[in-house]
Amino acid sequence: MSEKVISPEDVPIPPVDCDAVEKAGEKLKGDGDDVSQAGQDIKSSWQGLQGIYSAPEQETLFAAIDPVATKGDDFDGAVTSVGTALINFANDVRPIKRRLQTLKADAESFQSKISGDEDWREDEDKINELDSLNNDILQAVFEYQRAERECANTITALFGGTTFVATEPGEQGSLGANQVAHGTSEALKDIETPWVTPQEHDAPWWEDVGNGIKDFGVGIAEDLGALVGLYGEDGWGVSSWSE
Repeated sequence: MSEKVISPEDVPIPPVDCDAVEKAGEKLKGDGDDVSQAGQDIKSSWQGLQGIYSAPEQETLFAAIDPVATKGDDFDGAVTSVGTALINFANDVRPIKRRLQTLKADAESFQSKISGDEDWREDEDKINELDSLNNDILQAVFEYQRAERECANTITALFGGTTFVATEPGEQGSLGANQVAHGTSEALKDIETPWVTPQEHDAPWWEDVGNGIKDFGVGIAEDLGALVGLYGEDGWGVSSWSE
């Protein structure tokens, strides 16, 4: 077998620690509450001086502390939004990561199954199993990148930062100001990836003749394949994933 059919080691496993991300989100929300309460406490203590302090500038002085409480509440709102985004991300990604780990194990099992069998392509069930495995991994990658976008956009929206958008082949050039392509609007299917090279069923010659007319137009898959810059220098980060 000259070409590498399947590479379980290249199945992308996000390195994210979901439990740590969730705890960080909870802590941020708690810190926001603390800052907000501290601001309100300072305002209350300051206003308590009104009964014991009298001076020409007293109204200006008492009003000067009001923004502390307001800014504390604003900070609480922003930090709570960030914390919630992180918690949601952790909850979304946890099952995706588990699924990718299972799919990696499935890839290892498939690799063992075809090892040393030069004729495995004659088994159409194995070809279909390989394609399904590849597409299942692509689906999980799609869902992970969608979760990344949702989390990042929730956070960057608080300060007018970058917006991450899903694109289709050829759409990258139509991005607006402050937009960055990250992931696709639909899961890619049936394309070559770092972890799987799709194969053809070695059908008997009479089937090959009949199926030849269906090959017209398959070149569009090359366009889709370009989108799996999943592993490219200009791609979307999958190459940085590891166990």
